[in-house]
Amino acid sequence: TVEELVRGYQRNADYTQKTQKLSKEKQEQQAEFEAVKQERATYARLLQNLDARLKASLPNEPNWDQLRDTDPLAFASQWAQHQRVQQERAIIQQEQGRLNQQQAGEAQGQLQAHLAGEAEKLVDAIPAWKDPAKAKVEKQALLEYGLSIGFSEEDLANVYDHRAVLALHKAWKYDQLVARRAAAQTKIGTAKVLAPGTGTS
Repeated sequence: TVEELVRGYQRNADYTQKTQKLSKEKQEQQAEFEAVKQERATYARLLQNLDARLKASLPNEPNWDQLRDTDPLAFASQWAQHQRVQQERAIIQQEQGRLNQQQAGEAQGQLQAHLAGEAEKLVDAIPAWKDPAKAKVEKQALLEYGLSIGFSEEDLANVYDHRAVLALHKAWKYDQLVARRAAAQTKIGTAKVLAPGTGTS
């Protein structure tokens, strides 16, 4: 009816608006993430440059024991400056370590999100894998098939792209089909053909 048509159109329009809003939010988040990433990279470069300048500002270390014995005033001055620069460098290195740890955590988070997305795409591409039991059996069979055609366990463990898994799945299914067809043709070839009127089955 017209009323159903209007309701359906309104639902569709509402769905489209929500989808567009989500897409826009995702783009904004991505842009913000890229900006933060860029700022962090700049900060890391500045820290590195500052550390290099501090290191260059340090004179070659004298023999501290000998300097203390021969010129206590020079020893006190140079030792204080040496300690100050070392403390500043330690702070910089600590900050660099914090940045590296933060970047490693974000990289791990991105990898997990990527893997989750690829897993969803894989289930969409192979609907039978919506059943966890069937997915488990077929994944084990795929692993064995991959090993049988020359992949190493490390190769297969590092497959993240759902398209690669899908291609392997299709190759496995095709080989199964070829094997079944060959077995069926062998059975047909060995079957006895009875002449007309000679059998009672």
